[in-house]
Amino acid sequence: MSDSNIFIEVDEDLRRDRVETLWKRYGSYAIAGAIGIVLAVAGSVGWRHYQETRSADEATQYLSALGNAMQTTGNMAEDKAAADRLTAFAAKASDGYKTVARLQAAGLKARSGDREQAIALYNAIASDSVVPVPYREFAIIAAVMLQVDTGDAKVLLGQIRPIAEGGGAWRFSALELSGVLAQRIGDKDMAKAMFTRIADDAEAPQTIRARATEMLAILKG
Repeated sequence: MSDSNIFIEVDEDLRRDRVETLWKRYGSYAIAGAIGIVLAVAGSVGWRHYQETRSADEATQYLSALGNAMQTTGNMAEDKAAADRLTAFAAKASDGYKTVARLQAAGLKARSGDREQAIALYNAIASDSVVPVPYREFAIIAAVMLQVDTGDAKVLLGQIRPIAEGGGAWRFSALELSGVLAQRIGDKDMAKAMFTRIADDAEAPQTIRARATEMLAILKG
């Protein structure tokens, strides 16, 4: 191998490390933010469902299972206990409450540090045809986020590709994850393409566009 090729490989490795460092710096916030969003949205959906159905008994059970889960207490034991209560409630709840409770349980499992169980719960939601598509897509995104550093990058890319290519609400998160995963497998061109699509799209959330722009600067540097 010539000296020039060695320098090229070292440069590529440094860029890859910088992208991974950037994702590790912001990735945890992205995961926490996504979990926070779904907890809030799920809580709102649950309340609307209560108002529409006036099912006071089920609403009481739901709120009892939820407990203080909407508060970011930082207490892993409390999060795990709430997740277990919500999972038990979901097993006997009507479809509306079932979806809400399952999503919240998965989010709380992740927040408590039980990633494997959270991934399993998200995957179960994603494969359930009864669950509305936006929530199924979120479940896929959340499960991939939890595996982005350790899972099989090619398999994960296949899971989120339909979301990245679609027009749903989670497409920008899917594109960002695709870029990170492409970088993991050494496909620099694909990574640049994913981040460019985000950076050039005015509809992309500002925080995701900012990260995409910074990652592009690293890859093109």
